[in-house]
Amino acid sequence: MGYIVRLADYHCVTPSRLIRDEIAPCMMAKGFPKLNWRKQIERLFIPCSPLIRGNEIRGIADQTILLALEELTGQNGLSQLSLLHGASMLLTGSVLRRHQAWCPICLQQWLQAGCMIYTPLIWLLKSLGECPQHREQPLIDKCPFCHHSFAPLAPRSSPGFCPRCNGWLGSQKSQAVLDTNEEPASFDCSIFVKDSLERQLLWLDHSEELIEKAKLPFLPPQNLWA
Repeated sequence: MGYIVRLADYHCVTPSRLIRDEIAPCMMAKGFPKLNWRKQIERLFIPCSPLIRGNEIRGIADQTILLALEELTGQNGLSQLSLLHGASMLLTGSVLRRHQAWCPICLQQWLQAGCMIYTPLIWLLKSLGECPQHREQPLIDKCPFCHHSFAPLAPRSSPGFCPRCNGWLGSQKSQAVLDTNEEPASFDCSIFVKDSLERQLLWLDHSEELIEKAKLPFLPPQNLWA
C-alpha cells in the first residue's frame, strides 16, 4: 500500500487514478475478476480493504496487484515489500490495522533532513503501539487537524499528509495516541509483548534483520524502489 502511494506521488497522480487507469487493467490480465471490477477496485480504498484482510499478500487482489506492479515498473520481487509474505499464509486473520498509523516525530525529522517521506508497513501492525525509533511516542491514527482516521490506502493519499484535509502529520512534539475503534487481532496476541520489539516481530519474515535495523536511525528509503 505504501509503495503504491509513493509511486503515485512520484508520478504526480492520486493513488485512485493510478490504480484505476494503469494498474487495474493489468490486474485483470493477471486474474483479477472483471465482473464489477470498478466496485472491487473502490474497495481497495476502504478500512476493511482486501489488502488489509489478506495482510497484503494472501488474497486475489493482493496477488494480482503485485504481479501488475512488477510488470509495470520492471521491478522483481515486490512481494518482499510485505512484512508477512511467508507468515501470512499461516494466519487466519489480518494482523494489520484498518486505519493508517504514524509517528509524527519520524515524519518531522525526515522532512527536516530532506529525506523521502513514506509510511513504513511496520506502523500498520495492530500490536505495535509505539514507534520503534521513538519509544516514548505512541503511534497516532487520527489527523490532529480534522480528527479523522483514514484507510492505509486512501483515494487521495499523499506521503505524510492527511488525505481528508491535507494537513501535515509530522510534529516535533510528542503526541498522545488517540482512541481507536480497531478490531482486536483474530489470532493469539500473547506472542506480542508491547514493551519488547523482538517479541512483536516474531511472526515477520526476516525478523532478526528487522530487529537489528530498528536499533539504527529509522530512515526512509532514499529512492522510489527501495
